[in-house]
Order: sequence, then structure tokens, then C-alpha cells
Amino acid sequence: MRWLLAFSCLALQACDAPGDRPVMARDDPTATVIDEETLLDSEPGNGLPPLFLDWEGVREIDPSTGATQLRRFGTERAFVEKLAADALKVDGSRSSNDECGAGPMEFTSFGSVTLNFQDGKFVGWFAEGRDDLGTINEVKIGGPRADVEKIDGFSLLEDSTLGAEFSIEGDVSGFFEVDAKGWNVASLFAGTNCFFR
Repeated sequence: MRWLLAFSCLALQACDAPGDRPVMARDDPTATVIDEETLLDSEPGNGLPPLFLDWEGVREIDPSTGATQLRRFGTERAFVEKLAADALKVDGSRSSNDECGAGPMEFTSFGSVTLNFQDGKFVGWFAEGRDDLGTINEVKIGGPRADVEKIDGFSLLEDSTLGAEFSIEGDVSGFFEVDAKGWNVASLFAGTNCFFR
């Protein structure tokens, strides 16, 4: 299965005229249209993942048009929780941690995707274990390490105490793991997370 993915819209271009592209609810400058090649190369069904991960938040997808709309960090918690529950078809489970380096944080876990909040606002996310999740910039959970290393702005954090951690400038970060098939993307994250380094 081939993918053109990524939690960023660097790889796609939308038309300038509002009437030239589908939008979600209103003509929003953060809306992006998934190109025809992506629709044809994606999974059967509606041809789209449940949502796209983005270094600035998450991208809500309209399956009828392929339009995406960025829901940025700073969005109200209840709104993002409903979006994730509807897209991922999983009920959220809330938790909190008062000892995070960035200060007290709250979390809502939707199975393999955890959304992070501070003061009632969406501030970050962490995703693992679902190979139908990734970004518009071709970074996909379960994807080969060799493919990620070819992306402009890629760097491996040599001194990370958390494992084989990587970062892509202007995009998401994540961790690699090795299995019987070799090195792959184990998880992705963006924004503020509660890591103990």
C-alpha cells in the first residue's frame, strides 16, 4: 500500500480562488485538498485515513470531498476531543500528570492517539500503533526508517535518553524501533508532550 501522508501541508498546494477547492464548513485558509493521486493510492473505502497528524495540530478530513482543515494547538479541549472521537471511532479516556516538565498537563487517550492539554487548550499529541495514521508529508507510523531519513530537514537526536528519536524541521518528531522487518517508525508526536528525559 502506497501513501502520500504527513501531520503538515508542505507537500500539497490548494488553488488560490475560494471557489476552486472544497472546504469544510467555510472557506478557511488552513483548508487543504487531498490530491487525486493520494485518493487513488490510499486504502479502499473512502480512500482516506481517519485524520492527518500535523506539526501544528491535527487535520480534520471531510471524506466526501477530501478537504482537510487544520485544528491548531490552542483549540478548545472539548472541540478537539469530539473531532478525535468521531474520526477514530474510539471513546476517549482522560488522565492527568502534575509533574510534567512543561507543567501540569491533562490527556485524552483514544487508543493509539493521545491528545495533550493545558488550561483547557490543545497543546500536543502522541500517536503510535496505527499504521493508518501519518502526515501529509509522507511520515507514517510503521513506515520504513530509510524513507523518513530521506525527507528534507530530517535529523536523528544522537543524545536522546528516550531511544532512537528523530525530528523533521518544520514537521513532526518521532521514534524508531527495530523488528523482524528492520527499522520502522514506532511513534510520532508534536507540540508539548510529557516526556521525562
